[in-house]
Amino acid sequence: MKTYNYPPKVSLADIANNLFVQKGNPLVGYTKNIKKHGSTFYIKLPLIKFKIIVSQDPKLVEHVLQKNQRNYGKSPVQTETLAKYAGKGLLTNDGEDWKRQRKFIQPSFNKGVIENFSAIMLQEIKSAFDKIPENTSFDIYETMNGLTFRIIAKCLFGDALNDEQINEISARITSAQNMLVKELRKPHYNWWYALSREIEKEIKKTEEIREIFKELIVARQKSGKKYDDLLNMLLEARYEDNNEPMTAERLVDELIIIFVAGHETTGIALSWIIYLLNKHPETIEKIKEENSALGADIFKTENLVRPSYAMACVNESMRLYPPAWAMD
Repeated sequence: MKTYNYPPKVSLADIANNLFVQKGNPLVGYTKNIKKHGSTFYIKLPLIKFKIIVSQDPKLVEHVLQKNQRNYGKSPVQTETLAKYAGKGLLTNDGEDWKRQRKFIQPSFNKGVIENFSAIMLQEIKSAFDKIPENTSFDIYETMNGLTFRIIAKCLFGDALNDEQINEISARITSAQNMLVKELRKPHYNWWYALSREIEKEIKKTEEIREIFKELIVARQKSGKKYDDLLNMLLEARYEDNNEPMTAERLVDELIIIFVAGHETTGIALSWIIYLLNKHPETIEKIKEENSALGADIFKTENLVRPSYAMACVNESMRLYPPAWAMD
């Protein structure tokens, strides 16, 4: 029988304190546990067989995510809990099937394609900021979250979705994400979520999104026209092994995952970046000077990803306030 050298264990008293007193906010509990046990510790919940290892040790992170990533699969948090809302897309899929899907989808997100969408991004950015009254306080996260969602919707579907549909899909996806967070952070209430049918109601909302996407796919296929958007690229793509297209059901799964994984994390990152820039006006001036030298070429892909002062600010902001601070 194998034996393992486990890190320090968090007591049941500390777990209960985090679940009930701190209202299930894991960041508060993790911070206290790091101060008490060091950068790595484990949690063992009653009635659950496995141990949860939490770490912010760079060497351990590198070991799991880079050097030995083939030894680690996704847990039921992604493959089951998230999948029941979002379907079986790249974020929730795993193993050989994930690899096959990844190879299928990757070409649709190459450098040239993304650069072609820069005009849509700039248009939506301008539209979002034109709506903000001058010298008025506003919720930057709400603005950034809405902006990133609209950009994804426009890049995927072009003008096939109207503003009302975009807002409705955004609200339903946000609602489902909130339910997922409740399930994960307050598992001791799962009995109530089932009894009150909260989970069932949220799944129904995502099923209605699926129907909207299916209708868009069918309409696009019947039209016989070609469009300059990601949906068109995904419809025309073929698997390498059999030269077949993706099924409509599978395509809907991937479309939902693109929305779920793409808009909120980016909206959070942008919100923190703007928050920090607002506190450091001298940094804004340095970025302006750097950008002015590029002129109209500033939004070319090679300039967006090159090492720069602006990119250093983006990376530092995400180091301080990572939009996805936990990985599974």
